[in-house]
Amino acid sequence: MSNSFGKALREFREAIGLSRQWLADELGVRTDTVRDYERGRYRPGHGNLLRICELLELSDDNLSKLIAASLEDKLESRYKPEPKPVYGLDGRLS
Repeated sequence: MSNSFGKALREFREAIGLSRQWLADELGVRTDTVRDYERGRYRPGHGNLLRICELLELSDDNLSKLIAASLEDKLESRYKPEPKPVYGLDGRLS
């Protein structure tokens, strides 16, 4: 899974000197949840995504980048084709 959103979130958060703990407290989630957003393990729901943008006071351009990254990750995970099985010369699945 791509992690464009997580990388952008961490970059914007660190650029203005906010801690994960502060962001988690403001969102009403655990610090581990914010860490998981940044690592690409989870994506915030629509409400928390908008709240993150508000808390980080993003410019229109950066707001667009963060939302686009979130949508890109979501679409990639939803429409990524399943890998096809690979068979060896003996006909067995490798």
